[in-house]
Amino acid sequence: MVFNSLGFLVFFPIVLIIYYIVPKGFQNFWLLLSSYWFYMSWNPRYGLLLLIFTIFTYICGLVLGKDSGAAREVSEESGGTETYTGSGSGAIINQGKPDHGTTRFHGVIEESGTSMAARANPGEIGVTEVGHGMKGVNSKRKRILAFSLFVVFGLLAFFKYTNFLLDNVSGLLARLSVNLSVDHLSIVMPVGISFFLFQSAGYLIDVYRKEIPAEKNFINYALFVSFFPSILSGPIGRAPALLPQYLKPRSFDCDSVSEGFLLMLWGFFLKLVIADRAAILVNNVYAGYHNIYGSAIVAATVIYGIEIYCDFCGYSTIATGAAKMLGVRLMDNFNCPYFSVSVQDFWRRWHISLSSWFRDYLYFPLGGSRCNIFRRCFNIMVVFIVSGLWHGSQWSYIVWGALNGIYQIIGSLLLPIRIKVLGLFGFDKDVLDPKKNPAFIDFKMTLLKLIRILITFCLIDFAWLFFRAAGLRDAVMMLQQIRCNFGASQFSLQYLYSLGLDMKNFRLLIFATVILFIGDFVKYRGASVGMWVLQRPMILRELIIALFILFILIFGIWGNAYNASSFIYFQY
Repeated sequence: MVFNSLGFLVFFPIVLIIYYIVPKGFQNFWLLLSSYWFYMSWNPRYGLLLLIFTIFTYICGLVLGKDSGAAREVSEESGGTETYTGSGSGAIINQGKPDHGTTRFHGVIEESGTSMAARANPGEIGVTEVGHGMKGVNSKRKRILAFSLFVVFGLLAFFKYTNFLLDNVSGLLARLSVNLSVDHLSIVMPVGISFFLFQSAGYLIDVYRKEIPAEKNFINYALFVSFFPSILSGPIGRAPALLPQYLKPRSFDCDSVSEGFLLMLWGFFLKLVIADRAAILVNNVYAGYHNIYGSAIVAATVIYGIEIYCDFCGYSTIATGAAKMLGVRLMDNFNCPYFSVSVQDFWRRWHISLSSWFRDYLYFPLGGSRCNIFRRCFNIMVVFIVSGLWHGSQWSYIVWGALNGIYQIIGSLLLPIRIKVLGLFGFDKDVLDPKKNPAFIDFKMTLLKLIRILITFCLIDFAWLFFRAAGLRDAVMMLQQIRCNFGASQFSLQYLYSLGLDMKNFRLLIFATVILFIGDFVKYRGASVGMWVLQRPMILRELIIALFILFILIFGIWGNAYNASSFIYFQY
């Protein structure tokens, strides 16, 4: 069962109605049952694995949290809501404000943020140097954390990387003239495993750091791991933001339900109208690139940049909307990434839940940027190579991650030179700081910003070629096709229409993409199209929503060739 299936369109309304009918003390239990039903619809055996894993991490969390000093207090000033207090860094996490269920984090390579005023000490995962710190952490808790993380990541490695390792060992032996047959194991990777394993690992590290107390209520913790809107493809939730929301009853709120419904519609628009339409052309080109001009490969790669954004952002938006209708606020996973003015800025805006996870639990413990330039470059490369591996067990993913790391390193090293060059054209020293120049101010700044956005997109889109290719060999051959058989003179709109999308569908794709970027531009400027719609008079509001639903039904990709399980990030 996936969001864009008939089964989900029946499942979700039933869950929602019963959720607000049952006594509030049973809401979490009902959501937990619904989440397991949703997850087991893929394969019933997945549910058993998820349950065993949840029990294991629940017990590890209790052991790690024993006598940790972290506690949950009820704050009268915040209206009786929960506040975490403890002895670790960032241990005071107030959930009292209405919108703080959605915690915002900023890019992988950023040492300031919501809960990152403290920087992790290199060499000790989660041991920090703020306040009285955790200098006296006993070795038993370290061993428990190490064991629990070994099991968590070992499970991920077994399902995801065993055959990749066997392939590479077999290839290495063949190069050494050692004739040894290494067969693939019949391993079926549980869907969403990369997401709920990382979410649970973050929880264990937070408990170890004493930033949060261990969750003693098994139902609440199991729901935290398996919450059905986010279990398959995120956003990867954080315990300090999510667990307090499960501790308090949730009443029906018309505004939240309306906002969530509009978010879901926007997500379906991104997925069905744009992503699945773009995929037709992209799949045809990448499958038959041997017989296609390089110019068409370039065009398909540009379109793939749109496809993967709409596919993944579409899923995250539907998940966020569904959760909001249930009274749960998830992290905003995308923030206008194609308006980024640098690769570093891109990773503050793209897949925020994953990039912030790597920042907080890998980059900072490695030393972050508060070290010499060589160590900082090493830290950046480790983060992005691991990020590539997280996405898939192929060398092409590793190259994709390494490219993004190299982009950031080069950008950082050339920053002083770029500032001096721009200074010759009358720009001040803060011109490249997106925080100090957040919007389109005047013509000169607008022109510079557009140039930077275009350059950033080209760099990111070049890396997407490795991400989308069937393997590293295919990616290299596609680059050779672009270099040796570009076919600029043969390229035309008619040629493009022959690659899978006819003229009408291609124009519809362009039209829908324009709508996407108008919506993103409004969001980039700090406004919200959804809120504007909800603030219209009732008749106009319902008319706009009805027309949008009709647009999705008419122009969404349906039919016999439509695969309702084709969200790209399900494979990760």
